[in-house]
Amino acid sequence: MAGPRQESDHDAKLLRGGIELITPSLIAGWAYHPHHALSDVRLLSGPHLLAHGRIQDPRPDVEDHLRREGRFGFQLEIPADLPLSRLESAPQILALSADGSQRFPLSYIGARSSTQRRLLAALDPERRGLRGHFDGLTPDGGTLHGWCYKAGEREPAKVWLQARDLPPRELICQQLRPGMANQGHVEACGFRLAIAEWPEAAGASVWATFDPEGLLRLPQASPVQLPPPEILEATLLVREREPDAFAASALGVSLAPTERQAEHWQALDGFRRYLDSLEGELDRQEQIRLRPPRPRSLWGRLLGSNR
Repeated sequence: MAGPRQESDHDAKLLRGGIELITPSLIAGWAYHPHHALSDVRLLSGPHLLAHGRIQDPRPDVEDHLRREGRFGFQLEIPADLPLSRLESAPQILALSADGSQRFPLSYIGARSSTQRRLLAALDPERRGLRGHFDGLTPDGGTLHGWCYKAGEREPAKVWLQARDLPPRELICQQLRPGMANQGHVEACGFRLAIAEWPEAAGASVWATFDPEGLLRLPQASPVQLPPPEILEATLLVREREPDAFAASALGVSLAPTERQAEHWQALDGFRRYLDSLEGELDRQEQIRLRPPRPRSLWGRLLGSNR
């Protein structure tokens, strides 16, 4: 019996969506084709089926984007105990039509040419099965944190914090995360880095990856932006002078401010207001610059004025 046939070039161009997330334990994205009802995704290496999943997850954002109702999302779990230690062929992810007659290769959205490199990195035996999450900044804004582990592995996992044009920061994931066991995870899997220990990243957008090359991002709820150098320095000054206030904040404890704390916070708040006013003035000047020039008046033209 003949298997699914490769799509035509015309049909391939009509495919919408692709892969949004590749990790060592999960691949996720969405797929839609106007002429074929897509039902399954498969991760293959040559003739070997490594993982498969259904295209059935609700994606309201995709529905808005396509302006049609449906379930277009998929999540494909990568087994940690795949029998293949080395892949015989380059891995690929295919979306299959409901009747099995059509198949469409899926690429990583925004970086199509990197799809195979990312899949190979995720399927590396040393990394395969890792799971985690980048939680961003702690409530007090002073520490980057998250978690990562591989089930059944005794050695703690590693992650790398990344920022554009900066070398990655390697972190070992072995700090306790109380309550993780109740959710079926390992408790000693946390990582933390105080932003004071990474001053060169001040003002930058940061993220965490499973690999030092930065191909495999840890999932995160929203973008993480570190405070600019001026705010960071002012915050660290207050932290240095009143460490108890920050320690209490990190624990979720509310303490009445002392007179010195109030002065420091007032100074910091004033500095922030100054930055806000400066930003407002820059915006106003930019609006003036972009405003179309008014036509010169008759008197201005007669008198040779530029107004």
